[in-house]
Amino acid sequence: MNRGMELKKFKLQWMIITLNLLLCVSAVYGQYAEGTFSFSGSVNRFEDFTQEITPDLEFQLDYEADVDGWIIRIINPDQPNYDYTKIVTPPYRGTNALYIYEYHFQNEDGTWPNDGSENTPGAERTFWFVTDQETFESGFEALSAMLWPESDEAYENAVEIHNGIIRESGILHITDIELGSDEDGDDVWIERIEFEVELFLPQE
Repeated sequence: MNRGMELKKFKLQWMIITLNLLLCVSAVYGQYAEGTFSFSGSVNRFEDFTQEITPDLEFQLDYEADVDGWIIRIINPDQPNYDYTKIVTPPYRGTNALYIYEYHFQNEDGTWPNDGSENTPGAERTFWFVTDQETFESGFEALSAMLWPESDEAYENAVEIHNGIIRESGILHITDIELGSDEDGDDVWIERIEFEVELFLPQE
């Protein structure tokens, strides 16, 4: 089977997966419901996506050209360099659910879609985040001490502090994916994704 036929087969199989996912997912779009803020969107290759959560919190799908994919971020728009997700979404080394790359959806031999033979994030991405700068700074300091501990005792203390960080959770469901490729099908990328996001926020 040539690569073009594989991509068409992947698209059909993804539509089936998407239908099953949509039957399991219910959301209230663009509003709060019992501590949940939900919305849907789409993003094309080379583009970013932004959704305001509160005046002090913003969800982003940030396109990264060097890896031709996206990263999930939650930030304070007044302090965009501080990513509130990375410090509390494990694993803290290597790829985790925050990263959306083309190879996550293929098998080791390059066929589509991923049948589970590759241990990579899939259509459903669960992540965690903090909601203010003070908590971010505490979490960042604790995580740094965990990753580069000066002693066993320092590591244990850092883990205890990090485990005590108050964090919220979210889920990004990829509901549709469109792939692109060169003429020979040797170079494949994600052309477009559609998604739904549920953020579980603290109730006032």
